[in-house]
This record gives sequence, C-alpha cells and structure tokens, in this order.
Amino acid sequence: MACDSSARSSSFAEPCDAIVFLQTIEHVANPGEILDRFRSLVGSGGVAFVSTPNVLTLAPPGAERSANPWHVHEYRPEEFAALCRAHFADVELYGLFHARKLALHGAALRLGWDAVHARLGVTKPFYDRFTPAIDVRDFVLRRGAARDLRGALDLVAVLRA
Repeated sequence: MACDSSARSSSFAEPCDAIVFLQTIEHVANPGEILDRFRSLVGSGGVAFVSTPNVLTLAPPGAERSANPWHVHEYRPEEFAALCRAHFADVELYGLFHARKLALHGAALRLGWDAVHARLGVTKPFYDRFTPAIDVRDFVLRRGAARDLRGALDLVAVLRA
C-alpha cells in the first residue's frame, strides 16, 4: 500500500510500502521528526525516497546558501547523509548529475561560452533550440559516498528501516 498524502488522509496513520518525499525536506523545520514518522510508516519492509537540492551546486559560488526564501535548511551531501543515517539503518545515497548535452554545455560554460554567444548575438536562438532538446538522457543518477556527490545537482536518499 502506498501512503496517501492528500487531504482525505492527513493523519498518515496507515503503514505503507513506500514513501516518496521529493524536493521537500529543505522546506521543513523538523526534518528528523518527519524521517522518524516515515520510518514508522514503512516499517521493516518498506522504503522511503527523499531528495533535496545540493546547496553546493544550488547556491552561488562562495555563498553558504541559495536565495530561496522558502528553504529552511539547504544540505551539503555530508549533512544530508548524516540526517538520513540518524533516522534510518540502511541509507543509499545517490546524486543527480548532468550528462550528455548538459555535461558538454557545462564544459563550454567553463571555457567561456557565455562571453562568446553574447558577442556573437546568438544567445536567444541558441537557447531557444538547446533548452527544448534537453531530455531525461541528459541526466544521470549515480550512487556514491557523500564526498563523491559534492558536484551533484540533487541528492537522493533511498531509506530502509
């Protein structure tokens, strides 16, 4: 049984096989309480999937956090892993990374592509074609230790009691 988080079932009293909590934990003041509740709902046979942006790639270079005013706490990979391990016995950590076109675009940006396309006057035409061409294959999910996920866009934890 999957947990229903709709208004019809706001008590979250029923056990379930899986919980999916994506891009939300950074918005709550009590993440430990929420993870404890998830652990009690999935029991020993279920799984919780929790994701959050990686502040190391979300925030501007050198900044401690992004400018998102709705984020209560933004996590570095080590912090997110520690939070998850404090509430679940089995934690698998993954990072979402750019691949294919997006990885190539990132390399071009590091080499100065922003200055080139602006000087050539092709910014809008380029991005009008490039952006709609991005698809799921331009991202890759990799499992790793927290130290290996520092460059990930997002962090994804697979949690089992």
